[in-house]
Amino acid sequence: MKSVLTALILSTLSLSSWADTAIYRIALNQTVFGNGSVQRIAAKGWLVHDTDNGAVTFVYGFKVGSLKFLAVRRFNGHRIDTVEGSKGSSHTVISFAANPSTEYAGVLMESLHLRGRNSSISLGSDGLLSLPRAYTMNARNVVKNTVSGVTVSGETTGTATLDVNGSRASNITENYDGAVARFTSYFTGLGYTLVIPPPAN
Repeated sequence: MKSVLTALILSTLSLSSWADTAIYRIALNQTVFGNGSVQRIAAKGWLVHDTDNGAVTFVYGFKVGSLKFLAVRRFNGHRIDTVEGSKGSSHTVISFAANPSTEYAGVLMESLHLRGRNSSISLGSDGLLSLPRAYTMNARNVVKNTVSGVTVSGETTGTATLDVNGSRASNITENYDGAVARFTSYFTGLGYTLVIPPPAN
């Protein structure tokens, strides 16, 4: 009887799993120049990566003075490439560039670049995956406020560290969209306000 129950539990776990999602904890530091000032903003959150179709979403919270904001950015049109390094190493590069943005009004230019050295990692039902355990990140943007007309430039550096155990647990109980929704709810539950930029015309 015990072996039958074990088999049923294992089969249930198998049926409830989806395509593997890699979840990274991110720490970002942005410097914003413009409107007669220089502002520094720190942000923390998650990067959610669907290892099957390449989808990438950033979910992160940040504060401006006493105000708490949440950003959820699902990238479209990004690239994921593998490049060869020294001593047989391989690196994953996630990149994105737009000039101007076709998604958001007022974004005159934006770019994103993440790079990390690959390792063989198992996160769920897909077996061994070649993924970085950590990324270094750089991003740039130039944004013109559609109401005030003020133009600012942002420069961001950061890191993304793979949460292996969190990814494995997520892959049993939820899919990629479920992980994004969970992290979004985490921030809204702490009183963060979701920022939704106006769409491009």
